[in-house]
Amino acid sequence: MLRQQLSPAGKQRRCKFRRLFWRKLIRAEITLLLAALFLLLFLEIRFLLEIGLGLIFFACWELSIERSNVFLALEILGVMLLFIGLILN
Repeated sequence: MLRQQLSPAGKQRRCKFRRLFWRKLIRAEITLLLAALFLLLFLEIRFLLEIGLGLIFFACWELSIERSNVFLALEILGVMLLFIGLILN
């Protein structure tokens, strides 16, 4: 009964509102998906960077032990432990 009382202009406004609503909803969903993808990519790059730095520190530590430089080995070991502590937090 309500549909019979609406004028053609009222029906057009309702349809236009529905189209705009769905467009805004789709834009919001696309924005959220892109944000999630960017966040996932950022975390993956950060993880790879942390692993790479950890391997570099470990290689320096091994090299300093090989050259019998105890002070440098302890210093690099301290940096590695600090780095691991930062990663775990």
